[in-house]
Amino acid sequence: MKFIRGLWGDPLVHSYAEAMRDAERTIKHGDHHPEPVVTYCFGRANQEMLERFGDKVEHVMDQYGMPNLSRCDLWKREPNGAIHWGHSMWRLKLLCICHAVRNYGEVVWLDWAEGIDGTLPDDFWDRMREGATLQASLTRYKQAKVVWRDRRMEKRVLPRGAFIYCRDQEVADRLVTLSMNIPHLSDEHVIALTIDEIHGGWLGVDEYKKAGHEPYCNRHPAQVHEPEIDLFKEHFWGDNRVGRRNCQKNTFQ
Repeated sequence: MKFIRGLWGDPLVHSYAEAMRDAERTIKHGDHHPEPVVTYCFGRANQEMLERFGDKVEHVMDQYGMPNLSRCDLWKREPNGAIHWGHSMWRLKLLCICHAVRNYGEVVWLDWAEGIDGTLPDDFWDRMREGATLQASLTRYKQAKVVWRDRRMEKRVLPRGAFIYCRDQEVADRLVTLSMNIPHLSDEHVIALTIDEIHGGWLGVDEYKKAGHEPYCNRHPAQVHEPEIDLFKEHFWGDNRVGRRNCQKNTFQ
C-alpha cells in the first residue's frame, strides 16, 4: 500500500516549469505529502532536482526526462512538447502506476499539486477497497473530450488523472497496453476507455459512482459527484492553469 508520485519532462514541455514548482512546494510543505509515499522519476536531471528539494527518488525509470516513446527522433515534438511523434507523455504516468501495482500491490497516484488535507484516517485503505479496483473522480469539461461516446454531455466527462487508485495488475497492464495501442491518448482518456471496457460501454455518471469508480475522499473544482469527505484536494492550482480553464465548475454546489 503506497502513495506514489512521479516527475518527467524537460524544458520543451509546456507544463514542465509548473510541475517543478508544484513538486518543490509539495516536498517542502510536508503537511500535504502523505505517507508512505514512493517517488518515480524520468531523467537524471529531474532526479537531481527532486533530491535537491529534499525528496528521495526510489525509481528512476529512464535516463531522459522525456523518453523516446516513438523510437523516432527524440527531440521532434508537437508545439507543447508533450506529444512525441504522436505518442503522449502521459503514458509515463501509467507506466509508473503499472510498476507500482506490480511491486506494492495497492497504490494511489497523486499529481504534485494534489495533497492530503489533514491526517490520513486509519481506515483509508479499507475504505478504498470497498470500491472498484480502478478509481478516479469524474471531471466535467467545457468541451467534448471522449470521441467514442454518442451523447454530447457524456463526451465531456472524464476520470480525473490527479488522484488514481489501482489494486489490480491486470487492469494496470491494460492501461499501459491501451496507451501504446492508441498512443496519442492522455492518461484520463485511457482510464475512461479502460473502465468502459470493463463494463462493456459507458455506464453513465450515476452508475459510474454506484460501480465504485468514484473515490470517496477526493475534492476538486470540476467534479461531477460530491465526495463523502474532503481528504485529498488540489493545494497549488491557480485559476490560470490550462486544466482549470478547460473544466466546468462543480454542478452540485
